[in-house]
Amino acid sequence: MVDIEVLRNHPTDTVINNVFTELLSTTFHGEDRNADLDLGAILLILQYVVPIYPSLGKDTKQTLQHLLSRSFLFLSQLVSFSASLVQERSTSPRQSNKSLYGKLLIDTLSKEYSCLTNYILFVGRSRLQVNNLKSLFFGSKIFNLISSDIDIIQYIQIMKSQWKSYIDSKGDLQTFSTIDGELLVSSFTLNQILTMDIILGELFLTTTPYLAYFKSIVRSATPLDQQRLINKYLLKFLEPRTNMNNYYVVYAIVSSGLPLNSTIDLDALIALRATVLQEIIVRSLTIESIMKMLPLEIARFGEVNEETDEVICLIFVMFLKFHINKDGAIDIMSHNSDFLDAVTKRLAHKDRIIRERTMFVAKLASRNKLEYESDFTIEIPDLKLNVTASSTTDFSLLNEHDGRESDSQSVEVVSAAVGELVLDDGNVSDSDDEDSDDSSNKNINDIVFIKDLVKELEMLDNNNHRNSFIPLLKKSIKLVRQKRHFPLEVEYYCTALLSSITLMNNNFDESQFEGWRVNALVSLLVVVPEKVTELYKLFLNSELSLQQRMSVLTSLGLAARELRGFDDKNIVKPQYDFPTSRLPWDKPSTETNVSLIEDLSGTTEETSLLRQSKTVWKSKKLEKGSKIQEVNRFRKYASLFFFPLAHTWLNGIDMGTFDILFKTHYISTLRIIYTCANPVHDYESMTLLMERIMQQAEAEGVVALV
Repeated sequence: MVDIEVLRNHPTDTVINNVFTELLSTTFHGEDRNADLDLGAILLILQYVVPIYPSLGKDTKQTLQHLLSRSFLFLSQLVSFSASLVQERSTSPRQSNKSLYGKLLIDTLSKEYSCLTNYILFVGRSRLQVNNLKSLFFGSKIFNLISSDIDIIQYIQIMKSQWKSYIDSKGDLQTFSTIDGELLVSSFTLNQILTMDIILGELFLTTTPYLAYFKSIVRSATPLDQQRLINKYLLKFLEPRTNMNNYYVVYAIVSSGLPLNSTIDLDALIALRATVLQEIIVRSLTIESIMKMLPLEIARFGEVNEETDEVICLIFVMFLKFHINKDGAIDIMSHNSDFLDAVTKRLAHKDRIIRERTMFVAKLASRNKLEYESDFTIEIPDLKLNVTASSTTDFSLLNEHDGRESDSQSVEVVSAAVGELVLDDGNVSDSDDEDSDDSSNKNINDIVFIKDLVKELEMLDNNNHRNSFIPLLKKSIKLVRQKRHFPLEVEYYCTALLSSITLMNNNFDESQFEGWRVNALVSLLVVVPEKVTELYKLFLNSELSLQQRMSVLTSLGLAARELRGFDDKNIVKPQYDFPTSRLPWDKPSTETNVSLIEDLSGTTEETSLLRQSKTVWKSKKLEKGSKIQEVNRFRKYASLFFFPLAHTWLNGIDMGTFDILFKTHYISTLRIIYTCANPVHDYESMTLLMERIMQQAEAEGVVALV
């Protein structure tokens, strides 16, 4: 019988080590996975041993760590006990002991990689215990305890090592339960982007055996967790990384061993923005799955939603080419009444492009028996997927970008002189903050991928040596603007970037800080405007300072202007000329005056003659005062920008002492967004709402500056 009471009497290091050794041998012996320490023994260790943890000998520390790695109850009580110390702020010695509990926990998790394995085996299928394990490891309970000593990236790296130890313990059996899938889903919730990069990118998608383990976990998971692991995490991870250089690696990942047919639906396909990945998924599905999706695909085809029509037709072409053209299925579909009705409806549409897409799909469905002459095509990658298994094992290709998205380090940022911001009284000008010898700035210059930028921003709190945040903001502008035509990578990391940049504090009182913060936010909103919803979540739900809120408002207004086609000299817009061109199916749509004429009245003899004619002479006077008309990209996103801001005003705003200042800035931003929105289909409802808001503002003595 272990005499645990001796710990009360300030025993020597040797005595403590002997007690721990006896506890290990008497409690955790045999194959009994339900064995655990006595609660009384745990409380004595927490009260009398952990406070002197730094003074313990090396062997005693290791024995204590091993004890903690085996006892789930010990872990739970340690986290709860340390949390209670935080509440007792009046007792400074107990408060200072909090870091000792965190130190013990960090040492244990960093050295005893079997922790997660032992805890999973202990909790078994107990719902209460599983939930407790999820909240401790992946619900931030443990991280909150140790966050003052390590950052989120270091913690996720520890979790990666714990997961590796767990799956390695399975050997060749690969036997997993629904609990494993549930825990893996919970792993991604701590920090979705960083966890996907580290857990997926640095563990499961590194070798064929680890990929097999991942597929086994997915197959053993519940249907809901299968959908999350595949649609929300795996495909989102692969989406910005899939290109023509590595598609066969991606095909090897998804084509076998995953329950795609039960988890992939039409909405999941439409949500993917990587055409290469869409084709891989379509070709990995069975004909039965495609035929189940077909009625919904035909219905979407007939709805003619201008925002999604291009991708709907693209998927339809993939269905027809790779599946429906087999086994007589295409003959059945070409005579389907719903399909024929959809074609008839689409041919009456005013947009020529929609009519052209319709005829291309109809010709394909009729095995090209439909007589219709047109050069219009819907391009798909048409991948060569008949590759051998040995050529699909180079997972490192997932970390390499397509040549057309090259992040050349030789490209320098074009620094523009930043004048007074439209909605901010602060003057911002470019400076040589790179002149500093600070090594952290040199590290920033070495960043070429957005994921590395996200990690650098996440570690800001631990970079005490940093003396400027401006290089990070400039690097954000550079990398984001480089990706303006290839927004998948920016979209993937956008939420994390928006959060980090918005929540930054000007700790060093830099006069240029707010200007560069606004520029960074504008760059993100211009490249991926649909992510303005994420910025509104931060703006409306986070505890932001007045200056942070003012910066967000300024960014919204300036982003709206740039999307509308206006050029503001205070916004840095570095231009990059990559040597490679976009692939055929990734060309941006362009609208010309000719297509406008055709949309309104169809092609006439006169317009045909004009298109064939050639200008042989033109007066120089005609070029005077001519301006390049910028494309209006704001039209599609005007509602996303305007209505959340408008309804928030109507719900009431109270900023206390700074109420008038903030509301003036707020109403000015809203006015800018409203002006940029014209023309848009719901501009009348915007106008009515804006008139109501302006009346309220005038009654409160708030006047817009613009």
